[in-house]
Amino acid sequence: MNTRTKTAFWLYLMAILLFGFSGMVYLCRFEFMPYHAVATGTAWADVDPQFQLLLLGGIRLLGAAWIATAAAMGIVLFIPFRQGIQWARWSVPVPGLIAGLPALYVTISVTVNTPATAPWIGIVIFLLLLCAGFAVSFRAGQTDPGRGSGQD
Repeated sequence: MNTRTKTAFWLYLMAILLFGFSGMVYLCRFEFMPYHAVATGTAWADVDPQFQLLLLGGIRLLGAAWIATAAAMGIVLFIPFRQGIQWARWSVPVPGLIAGLPALYVTISVTVNTPATAPWIGIVIFLLLLCAGFAVSFRAGQTDPGRGSGQD
């Protein structure tokens, strides 16, 4: 791997770890997040038990989806990306963008429309790491024309 490819690898890895860690936080919740309480103006103890079950299911499902996305990105990063296969340059960031952009929209929407401040900054950092990784890996691909077919 050339220097640009190594840099892209580390940018992608930081993004993947951030997203996976965020997923673990949501997956392991036993009540909604503090910003959820502020957004709704309701303490967790005041939420109907059946609704608590439904909310936790959604929160944990989101966490599991983020972990699955991070795992898929990690598999592509550690195998085909490191081998220099061209399609992997796109296949690492695309799942993250598909998951991260709607998450950014929702968290900004909560922040703008409620008294809560949702954790949108973490999502912005995640997306910036993905974009930086892609930009660096794209440039690395331009300077390394012999790679990318998967036949070397």
